[in-house]
Amino acid sequence: MVDKFLIFMLKSKYNNCSFGLLDNLIELEKKDPVRFDMILRYLSQIAINRGQLEIFKGNWKEAILILKANLDRNLKNQSEYIGETLGILSVLEYRNGLYNDALNHATQAIQINKMIGDVLAAEQAYKVLVAANDKIGNTEAAEHLAMKLKNRDRDLFL
Repeated sequence: MVDKFLIFMLKSKYNNCSFGLLDNLIELEKKDPVRFDMILRYLSQIAINRGQLEIFKGNWKEAILILKANLDRNLKNQSEYIGETLGILSVLEYRNGLYNDALNHATQAIQINKMIGDVLAAEQAYKVLVAANDKIGNTEAAEHLAMKLKNRDRDLFL
C-alpha cells in the first residue's frame, strides 16, 4: 500500500517548497559550520528523496537531473555528502543505461568513501563498477573486480 503522504507529494505542485527555502539558507548559514552542515545534509536527503519520487513516477532522467544538481551543490560547498550522492547517482545511471557515467561516478564514490571509511557505501559502488563494466563489454575487468569483492580483498576498502 502506498503511503498517502507519498501520493500527495507526487501530485503536489508545491513539493519543492522546503527544498527552495533551505537552498536559500545556505548562504545565510555559512558562518555557523554546524548549522551549515545540517542544511547541506538535509538538502542532500531531500534531493535523494525527490529522486526516489521521480523514479516511482517512472521519470528516471528527472531523478538523475535532481541528483546531478545535488552533486553540484555538494561540490560547490565542499560537503561531506558528495560520496553518498555519487553512489546513488551511479546506480541511477546504470539502471538508465548510462554505463560510462555510472563507471565514472561509482569510481569517484569509491575514492571518497574509502577516504572517510564508509566500507558499505564503497562496496555498493564497486558492485556498480562490476555491472557497468560487464554491460560495456569489459568482462575481464568485471570478473577481476567481482573476484576481489568476493574475496573481500583488503585493498578495495583501504
